[in-house]
Amino acid sequence: MEQEEVGSDAESVVVSDDEGGEELDDLDVAELERLGEESESSTDDDEVVNPVGDVPMKWYDGLEHLGYDREGRRIMRKARKERRVLARDAEHAWRVLVDERTGEEIELTDQELVVLDRIRRGGRARPQEWSGELGAGIEDRDSEVIAWSGTIVEGPTPLPQPTEPKRRFLPSKHEMQQVMKIVQAIRKGWIKIEPPSTPEEEEEERRKVYDLWEADATNNLSEMTKVERARELMKVAPPKAALPGHDESYNPPAEFLPTPDEVHEWNQNRHPEDRARNFLPNKYDSMRHVPGYKNFIRERFERCLDLYLAVRLRKQRINVDQASLLPRLPDPRDLRPFPVRLGCTYSSTSPPCVSVSIHAEGQWLVAGFADGIVRLIEIQSGRCFGTFFDSDDPNRTQAPASVSWMPKKHSFVFAACISSNIHLVSVSEEVQNDTREVSFEKQINAADETQDGEDWAWSILRKRPSGEVVELAVKHRRPAKGISWHHGGDYFVSICEDHSGSSAIVHRISQHKCQVPFRGKKASDLQAAEFHPTQPILVLATKRNIRLYDMTKQAMLKKLNPGFDWISSLAVHPSGDHIVVGSHDQRLAWFDLDLSSKPYKTIHNHSKAIRKVVFHPRLPLFADASDDGSIHVFHSMVYEDLMRDPLIVPVRVLDYLHKKEVSLGIHDICWHPTLPWLISCGADCKVLLIVE
Repeated sequence: MEQEEVGSDAESVVVSDDEGGEELDDLDVAELERLGEESESSTDDDEVVNPVGDVPMKWYDGLEHLGYDREGRRIMRKARKERRVLARDAEHAWRVLVDERTGEEIELTDQELVVLDRIRRGGRARPQEWSGELGAGIEDRDSEVIAWSGTIVEGPTPLPQPTEPKRRFLPSKHEMQQVMKIVQAIRKGWIKIEPPSTPEEEEEERRKVYDLWEADATNNLSEMTKVERARELMKVAPPKAALPGHDESYNPPAEFLPTPDEVHEWNQNRHPEDRARNFLPNKYDSMRHVPGYKNFIRERFERCLDLYLAVRLRKQRINVDQASLLPRLPDPRDLRPFPVRLGCTYSSTSPPCVSVSIHAEGQWLVAGFADGIVRLIEIQSGRCFGTFFDSDDPNRTQAPASVSWMPKKHSFVFAACISSNIHLVSVSEEVQNDTREVSFEKQINAADETQDGEDWAWSILRKRPSGEVVELAVKHRRPAKGISWHHGGDYFVSICEDHSGSSAIVHRISQHKCQVPFRGKKASDLQAAEFHPTQPILVLATKRNIRLYDMTKQAMLKKLNPGFDWISSLAVHPSGDHIVVGSHDQRLAWFDLDLSSKPYKTIHNHSKAIRKVVFHPRLPLFADASDDGSIHVFHSMVYEDLMRDPLIVPVRVLDYLHKKEVSLGIHDICWHPTLPWLISCGADCKVLLIVE
């Protein structure tokens, strides 16, 4: 049986929970309910809380209320009890606190004072051994309640007024040292103090308008600190993202919209790398119909990864004036004369011309064509005075690989390489100058008619009615592809080549003899040969190097390495101290024989192979011809002073005269012996005279 006691000021009532129950003594049920309601109402009044929130209570100073309840009614201040200034009240005044939110006075108990004292000492607020109402298990020193020793100040909350320490009234020595250091730095000029601003400057500073979006860091390096300057110099700008195209527009043109097949293919390729783009272009009527882009966050994240993880290198640029890198060359107008324009065209309906040569007097020109015919042409008039090896000639087999005049003014003899035969032809009858043509006939008539050797055979093909020899032929076992004369006119060298190799053969006309000075590996891959203009030296060009041989000592003097893959032609300067080499890999090299075996200067000025290089016999000029259809003319001054380097200046590019046919351009060029004229022949069936 449970009982519940209901206490009141007058008397107590016992309530029974049994089914039968007993009658209530002294009070009836109605009176019991009234007492319960009063008890509940009194409990509600005690639990009224100020719901003003975290608001400074000083806002309500001077007002009769402290806030508002949940129904919007004012919460009035409670009247404080008047303090009785009595000895017994003064002993407990330091225990009283005032709640700012409710205005109530709260008196601290002994147990709460013990807790505050333990917190002030750094101990626990509620130790484990806490027992009893006032903490009987606590040590004596913890359970002791010490009365407040300070003075009592009348006010909302009593505050102590402890004695100030002495150190607060003495100047700080540390601060004095810091101040003296600053004063010393100002006196020595280490720290510069700005002068006080004038009223005008203050007014101007006040009216100054600042750019809100301007970067804090200045762009002037001189105004930056050392750390800011280093950070600015080492800054590497990130690469900019690609700008959107027409297909990324909300209303793209129709040609940028995908077809159903393209949409199906795009959906089939699940992997992003297999797709041409990472989205499908769509068309919307207006901007407000465009939905959110679902890949926006992913693309921004990948962009951030690229900027964070991708390596960016800083390339230090060298600020060099481009004009200072170029050599100082004279004006081409001061280097005249040189060929600049077309003077005459020796056109023909026959196949292309493959080789040309000018007589030492500068009047006659021989040109070999691809149909095997060699024509004798007068340069000034353009008249053809004779043809050789025409279709009725049984000795004609194929096109002449090379034609060349004998380097003597009074000898009208030219040599032509046709297949494996080298023909020496006298044209004194055609030029009507029999009286001056004597040396060639004396040389031929002094020797036997035929001379046979291991790899060659001399034979007389034609004679005049008077018995004088008109044409000689030297037959070789290999096809001859080039010929070069000695300056005396009695010797010439030819390059014979086939699938088994090549060889250089030196011929002597006066004795009808031939000589092979080089055999084996030394003579392999020969491309060109030239005689030295003043010394008994033979210059041979292989595919990769140039060799100089002394014919009297029969020894190699020097080996030049131009660094080319395939040498095509060479030319020796009239002084004999310089050599120019052309190659199939579009480069030109100038060698100074007194300096080094490496090129003095290498020029890369063509887009295709160089076919021919040649020096002018008297003027400081040389030219090269290429398969790109252009001729480059250079001024080449060689000084007698050995301390001065040769002057090489490009003066003219003739790229408009010949037309390129398939992969072939210009076949051959030659200089006039006395004038700055140039004759060229190309694959366009033209023979051109270029004059100054």
